[in-house]
Amino acid sequence: MGDDGDIEGLWVVALPEQGFRRCGFRFTREGFGIALDALTAEQIEQLENEPNLKVERGIFSGRVGERQE
Repeated sequence: MGDDGDIEGLWVVALPEQGFRRCGFRFTREGFGIALDALTAEQIEQLENEPNLKVERGIFSGRVGERQE
């Protein structure tokens, strides 16, 4: 996104207790972040429309060791 290290991505949480696989990823109930740049437009659409997943778009800090409050 910018020079400050922020990354636009998806935060994906599996709704089934045992987890769920889609687009070559295994998702758990704890959640998993993926940079949008790492996905194709088709994968983003599949993830966002999958009823077994809760998907949120967001901005993630790419800075190591920096805590955001």
